[in-house]
Amino acid sequence: MAFDTSGLQQWASPGELEAAAGDIASAGTDVSTTVDGLSSTWSGLSGSYQAPEQVEVLAVFTSITPHGDVVDLAAGQARTALAAFAGTVRELEAERTALLAEISSFEADPPTVDPTDPDSPVDAAQQGWLQGDIDRLAGRYDDAVTTCVAALKGIDGTADDALTVLSGPEVGLMIAAGTNYASTHTFKRVDVIASRRVPMPWQQFRFTPLNPAGPLTAAEIAGDRYLIVDGREVHISNPRHPDHALTVAERYTRNGFANAVDWRPEVNERFYESSSAYRARVDANPGDWKPAPTSSTPRPTFGELPDRVKALKVGGGAVAVIMAGVTISAERDQAYDRLLVESPRMSEADRKARAIELGVVRGGAKTTFDVGAGMAGAAVGTMIGGPVGTVIGFGVGMGISYLADQDLPEWLGGGSVKDGFADFAENVYDGGKEALSDAGDAISEGWNSVFG
Repeated sequence: MAFDTSGLQQWASPGELEAAAGDIASAGTDVSTTVDGLSSTWSGLSGSYQAPEQVEVLAVFTSITPHGDVVDLAAGQARTALAAFAGTVRELEAERTALLAEISSFEADPPTVDPTDPDSPVDAAQQGWLQGDIDRLAGRYDDAVTTCVAALKGIDGTADDALTVLSGPEVGLMIAAGTNYASTHTFKRVDVIASRRVPMPWQQFRFTPLNPAGPLTAAEIAGDRYLIVDGREVHISNPRHPDHALTVAERYTRNGFANAVDWRPEVNERFYESSSAYRARVDANPGDWKPAPTSSTPRPTFGELPDRVKALKVGGGAVAVIMAGVTISAERDQAYDRLLVESPRMSEADRKARAIELGVVRGGAKTTFDVGAGMAGAAVGTMIGGPVGTVIGFGVGMGISYLADQDLPEWLGGGSVKDGFADFAENVYDGGKEALSDAGDAISEGWNSVFG
């Protein structure tokens, strides 16, 4: 039985791939440079070019630079994909050389089942293992081809910048985990030993005794004390006394709050009022939910919170706002890049305005989806109750958000659930805008038909 080595033949040449990658990148740079030159040349004619179509012509050449940048970026992406493929092939070639030598050795002196028997058949097991190695290596080459083709097909002249990474599911999961953990903090009233600065007591003011070697007089004990400053006596009650501006630290005890962790979920008041089953479960197992605050166990004000919990609350809110802004900004940048490719004739001003619109609509939709996922997880957690309910609720909310960011298989249309939700929001927004425009036109026509 001969070996099937067809999968190890007609592989792409790494050298030719790298040369082609370099040529493509150079061509992209040349296009971008040429476009920049054309834009600069035509912009320089603005003071001398006179024609009826002057504004339109100059406007066209003013906004062409981004298109050259798209070609340059796309060429760079092609170079990256081909260079990566060439590197993989070069690594696989070394393994192929060793495997072909092993095949030649096998065919030159096939191992037999019984080496002492000249008529013993070839060891089929060893032959099968070697064929398996051949097939696996061929499969890895095919995988590299598939990866390269997917990368080349995915080139659109747009870049995944740091904002896109920051708004991705992994970063979102870390923030959600921190926010969820912060929500487990509750508070208990405690006596807090604190320190404050107070004016220095007069008993500690410096003074010059009447009899430095003897005891204080009755008047000095009562507070009739003087300090000699520059040859003059200054009474301790005089604001000019140097110790009047001094303060000292004073330790005191006050009521306050200390943070404690309670993994039980809170009772959902809406569920409690509307669901008899949920109400019965809570009433039967009150210890599985956090107790509601009462007049005897009030919630602390923000100023009464421990500093660490203040940081958690402020930081969590700030990060949530920043993440929403990052998502909107990333969607805006992606929309701008997409419009460069899909609508090359659109003016730069219109393209930027449309990109901002889509960034707000699509970024807002994705942020709303994440908030909804968190609410769904909280609802699941409170329905279960107990620390287990909180943990499961965390997992459900974070899992929904994470999975919604993953691309679906092609047979389900590709893209992610969040992208689909953002597409829906975009279509609703565009439909509403169009309806308002049509309504405005109808009102205008009606007004003109009545009043002329």
